[in-house]
Amino acid sequence: MSKSTPNGRGDDSTLLTSQVTSVIFVAGVHGAGKTTFSRKLSEALGFQNFSAGNLIRAQRKQEEAADKRVKDVDTNQDELAKALANLDLRAPYIVLDGHFCVLDTVGGICAIPLATDIGLKLKLVVILTDSPEQIRDQLLSRDGRAQSCEEIRR
Repeated sequence: MSKSTPNGRGDDSTLLTSQVTSVIFVAGVHGAGKTTFSRKLSEALGFQNFSAGNLIRAQRKQEEAADKRVKDVDTNQDELAKALANLDLRAPYIVLDGHFCVLDTVGGICAIPLATDIGLKLKLVVILTDSPEQIRDQLLSRDGRAQSCEEIRR
């Protein structure tokens, strides 16, 4: 018999505890500048800063893959919830950067039900955008490779 959880999947995912008063979530596509913006914001406000992707990889004990496609969004969110619950949080607010959608293993766009599934207490959502050409250039500079502007527009 599976236990019922607020995410409705009946699994063992750990929800973010009430020790976090609020989350400032910074979203955008790969290469939009989430990490840079989040770091500067957290430094200016004195909040801790985390990357959803880094937390998921650390929870799974795996390296960052060159291909950022996601095999199982629900499992990723469960891992993120566990990682957040295990953090040593020193402030009532955190800055968390991540995505509202990702590419699945066949290149389809897959929505991430971030806040509702893992109990994030969103105080503010910042969505970073840029032109596809600028994002492509940033990805080329950072990763040495990038999607086409047409793929970025999707």
